[in-house]
Amino acid sequence: MTGVDPPLSDDLWEDDVPEAPTARPEAELVADAMAAFSLSKSEAEELVAAYTPRQVETLLLRHWRQSE
Repeated sequence: MTGVDPPLSDDLWEDDVPEAPTARPEAELVADAMAAFSLSKSEAEELVAAYTPRQVETLLLRHWRQSE
């Protein structure tokens, strides 16, 4: 019997992430992405490079709101 992997979709990683009105400096976004999503520094840097800084800010805000 083979197991079924859970779905990979997650609303935090949707393609069309809206932009927050402002964003913190890139170094802070990388550090917060590492903490929020349990990423290595290189993974967090890739995340920041894949989105605009304001989109990363949106992802982080969503994460912290869901964690409350």
